[in-house]
Amino acid sequence: MAITPSVFLRTSTTSATYSPPSTGIITNIVVSNSSGSSATATITVSGIPVLGTVSVAANTTAFFDIKQVVNAASTIAVSSSATLNFHISGVLYV
Repeated sequence: MAITPSVFLRTSTTSATYSPPSTGIITNIVVSNSSGSSATATITVSGIPVLGTVSVAANTTAFFDIKQVVNAASTIAVSSSATLNFHISGVLYV
């Protein structure tokens, strides 16, 4: 089994989902807000909050280093109160 660095989700939106093709580990989450007002972001894995409702100030970027195992049956979902940029990366076992 090979370990492959992967981008799980990269989007600019208020709502998106992704299901990994195999077991993996989320290692980094970046949420950026390029608007002039603050917004909130939530990220869940299979309905369980990994990043609860977190405020992202106007014109800033928030970085989160985590180690969260996800399997192929998992769904990674992002949502926000306004359009934010999400980048979720890690490794997949393929």
